[in-house]
Amino acid sequence: MATRFLSGAEIQDLTGRVRYGSQRKALDTMGIRYHTRPDGRPVVQVSALAERTDAPVPAEAPGPNWGAISA
Repeated sequence: MATRFLSGAEIQDLTGRVRYGSQRKALDTMGIRYHTRPDGRPVVQVSALAERTDAPVPAEAPGPNWGAISA
């Protein structure tokens, strides 16, 4: 059975922060839903990351303009 919540290490990796308050602030900035444990630690459900489908899709890089090359 898969874990339903991110581990503390995964939250640190995701946010780039160690302190719980800083992690919560980073999650707020990223728009990721979480719950707060009584000790202040954020708890992030894996499904909250799956909800983040509004990330911009990178545009396809333009290829070379072969028509600009004269023979």
